[in-house]
Amino acid sequence: MTYYFNRVDFSGDQAEEKINKLPLNIKETVMSTYDRLIEKGRLEGIEKGRLEAQEKIHTEKLRAASKMLESGFDFRLISDILDLPMADIEDLGKK
Repeated sequence: MTYYFNRVDFSGDQAEEKINKLPLNIKETVMSTYDRLIEKGRLEGIEKGRLEAQEKIHTEKLRAASKMLESGFDFRLISDILDLPMADIEDLGKK
């Protein structure tokens, strides 16, 4: 059933409708599997969102660091204020 849920493209409502038509003993096993798949998808979505947010924050920090370099701020000060590795600041300074 896990394979089936991973390979078939239908909505959650459609999946529940199909599961509800199953005999009770099979339905309980399938629902358990279905619930695990839903939870797995939810956790993967949370992780993806977290990684995207971190990437966006890093990009914004680099943008701010670039502006600070243009204004004459010291590399170490920028690194300390924005909590960026010195290597990132040095790379920006080379551009």
